[in-house]
Amino acid sequence: MLSKQIISHACKLGIFLMTMVSESLMAKTPPAKLDPEVTAELCRQNDLAACIRLSIFYEKLGQIDKAIPLYKKSCLATDHLSCQKLAKISGRQNKTKVTLRWLRAECRSPSSKGEGCYQIALIASNQKLAKSASTWFRKACTKGHKLACKSLNKPSNKEASE
Repeated sequence: MLSKQIISHACKLGIFLMTMVSESLMAKTPPAKLDPEVTAELCRQNDLAACIRLSIFYEKLGQIDKAIPLYKKSCLATDHLSCQKLAKISGRQNKTKVTLRWLRAECRSPSSKGEGCYQIALIASNQKLAKSASTWFRKACTKGHKLACKSLNKPSNKEASE
C-alpha cells in the first residue's frame, strides 16, 4: 500500500521523479509482489509511474508485447527512460527507423540527458554523415552528455560544423 501512495505522490512531482521512484521500487520489489491488475488500473487513470512500473514488470517477465504499449504511453508523456527502452527493444528487433523515432523522442524529452541525441549522432557518424552527426552531438552536449561534448572537439566533427 505504501508504494501506491509513493507512486501517487510522485505524479505530482513530475515525470522524471516518477521514473526514478518507479524504477527504485521495482528494483526492491520482485515481480511476483506487484499486483498487475491494480497497477494497470492506476495506469489507465494516467498514473504514469504505474505505467512505467508495469512495463518494467512485463519486460522482466519476458512479455515484451505487453511492455511496449506501456513504454509508449510513458514515452509520449515525455519520460525519456521509456523512450530509451523502446529504442533498445526496436534496435534488438533490427527496426532502424523505429529505433531512430524513439531516440528522437528521447532527445526531445525535457528530462533527457542527451542519450538519444548521442545515439543518433553515433549512427550518423557510422554512416559518414559528419554534418548531421555534429548537429546531434551538439544537441546531446547541450543536454549535458559528456561524451557528446568530447566528440564535438574531435577534428572530424570540428570540420563538419564549420
